[in-house]
Amino acid sequence: MPPDNSTERTAWNLQRSALNALLYQLDPDPEKAAIAYEDLRRRLCRFFQLHHLIEAERTADVCLDRLARRMEEGVAVEKPVHYALGIARMLLREEYAALRKREFIAGELLRANPTYSQPAQETPHDERELALDHCLEQIAAEQKTQLLLYYSATAREKIELRQQLAEESGISLNALRNRMLRLRKLLEECLAKRLTSDR
Repeated sequence: MPPDNSTERTAWNLQRSALNALLYQLDPDPEKAAIAYEDLRRRLCRFFQLHHLIEAERTADVCLDRLARRMEEGVAVEKPVHYALGIARMLLREEYAALRKREFIAGELLRANPTYSQPAQETPHDERELALDHCLEQIAAEQKTQLLLYYSATAREKIELRQQLAEESGISLNALRNRMLRLRKLLEECLAKRLTSDR
């Protein structure tokens, strides 16, 4: 199973013992277990596709990784298929929450850019999401994380979170603000260019 880049929140590599435990729970017979594993993966992919996740296969792999991890940690899983679907529903909520956060950021960036004439709310969210992904890939990973945190915090969280980001970066709050403004300007220009070029 490929490593996940966004849905899985903690660093954990699937161990062979965890995978073996999952396969054995699906069926003691290795050949039947392999078939059951692929059947479960297809079922999870279908679940995520029905809920319109762009990366349904990747999210299905994350779900199976989490299921295997639970078993590795000693959690009693009598019905792995039902347990996997429970994890899938939790992942779906996580993905929707992440999408809402990213949609908010993309909308804010577009509304702030006068060169983009079409209202952000009239742009399909999948299109904005893909455009934002592309533009975020143009900046360093650490700066990308900082930017998403900086602009997605609620009003109550903003002061404390931004102060924490500044301290972690070893710079003043004002220097952090200027850095985020520069990055935001770059993203605004990239988003506007990316979205208007297809119209």
